[in-house]
Amino acid sequence: MSIYITGSNAYLLSGELATLLTGRYVEIPMFPLSFRDFYSLNGQDDKDAALREYMRYGGLPYLSVMSRTEEKAEAYIEGIYNTVIVKDIEERSSRKKTNPERLLI
Repeated sequence: MSIYITGSNAYLLSGELATLLTGRYVEIPMFPLSFRDFYSLNGQDDKDAALREYMRYGGLPYLSVMSRTEEKAEAYIEGIYNTVIVKDIEERSSRKKTNPERLLI
């Protein structure tokens, strides 16, 4: 049986994950795509247009393969920003207020 834990929570990625899980685990870090990878997945012939899209939207893997419109891409990026960045910061901030020695920002 395999269990996959995903997310950006710094607490889970801080190395304390091993103490929370028993047994074996493998940490697989995920990084944004390079422009070369984005361009090869994107399927565009115009490298300049692909570079503009990469610079505008970034190298998030799903963006390179989704049926992308400007509205869909912006909604996707905003969703990631709101769920990952804003909520993680709010959670850390509230934990820091209740238990300041546990979490350092």
